[in-house]
Amino acid sequence: MILIITDGKPMDAEYEHGNRYAQYDIHRANMENLRNGIDSFCISTEENELEELEIMFPNRRFMIIKSMNDLPRTLSRVYLKLT
Repeated sequence: MILIITDGKPMDAEYEHGNRYAQYDIHRANMENLRNGIDSFCISTEENELEELEIMFPNRRFMIIKSMNDLPRTLSRVYLKLT
């Protein structure tokens, strides 16, 4: 299991702003992990849009929180959901 906690968008210098290449790269990595028996789940703030998270984490393997201040109480719910 890989648990990804983020408060921002997946962007490196080599990605052009405005396209979704970074999101599809993460999608592909998640699909490769799944084929190898590794599951991924993401906790993100609202900085990532729902549409972007649906691309990156198929099958709704993500949760959106308002801010990182909500993370401590969210982690126990996520743990129960994933186990």
